[in-house]
Amino acid sequence: WAGSAVFAKMGGLSWAEGNVLGILMNCRGLLVLVVALIALNQGVITPPMQVAGVVMALVTTMMTGPLVDRFLPSVPGSGPGVGPATEGTTRILAVVGAVDEGAPVADIAFRLAGSGPAEVILFRPIQLSPYDELPGGIHDEVLEAESSLRALKLLGTLAPDGVTVHPTTYGAVDPAEAALALAADGVDLIVVASSGPGPTSLADRLAESAPCPVVVCPVDTSPRPDGPVVLLGSDRHATEVAERHGGDDVDSREPGADMGDARLVVVGVADSHLAEGLIGSRTTLVLTVHPPADSVVRSASTKETT
Repeated sequence: WAGSAVFAKMGGLSWAEGNVLGILMNCRGLLVLVVALIALNQGVITPPMQVAGVVMALVTTMMTGPLVDRFLPSVPGSGPGVGPATEGTTRILAVVGAVDEGAPVADIAFRLAGSGPAEVILFRPIQLSPYDELPGGIHDEVLEAESSLRALKLLGTLAPDGVTVHPTTYGAVDPAEAALALAADGVDLIVVASSGPGPTSLADRLAESAPCPVVVCPVDTSPRPDGPVVLLGSDRHATEVAERHGGDDVDSREPGADMGDARLVVVGVADSHLAEGLIGSRTTLVLTVHPPADSVVRSASTKETT
């Protein structure tokens, strides 16, 4: 150990790297057991000497892992990121869970970005196995990340003038945590898809923990080409999303009113029961807006927003 560490230092390595090399050289492993067994069979050593060799092999092998962890220089992990937003620019994070969610999520994000100046992060987290050893490595995940990045770049060409697009993919055991880490860099709005009447697990996680409002959109309904943006309820965050999308063309309507001419409907999550029929019919696009996590007061039986 000591000899390897000293010569490693003389060779230009750091003391920590030299210690790691020395620890690995000190590991006896299976070789000592084989040599001791052959030597005993040939009468070169006695049984007590073989026992000493076995004990030495076991001790040096067992100490290798903990000592390497102790001396190996730690490299802090880094999550997904695109750098700080430009001052005065709206930043929207569009989280794409499944491949078929890319187009509808990007479309809503571009509509909410308007004519800019705005930045849209098209983010596709790639699900990784939670186990250290993957049967086939991560070859499939790498291919998925490459194909996803190409698809996101293609979607980015559809962005309106004044909107900068950042296509991003990232491998993560927990896709929601990866998206939240990206949101922590500073985003004004998150757009994520729901494939059914209720949020998917990814949308639900983001809605519960995001530091900014989360807009949940369906993947099987598209907005009409024209018509007003209809606001249901009086939720403040839903109102801001509706105004961001429709500008002056926002129409506040009562529940039960005809929505046949609406380009889309925006409703806060606390008022989402007002749009249950529309969500179930899938004839009109309904955006459900969740407030930032720090503005939600939860109790055992109620959820209120401030």
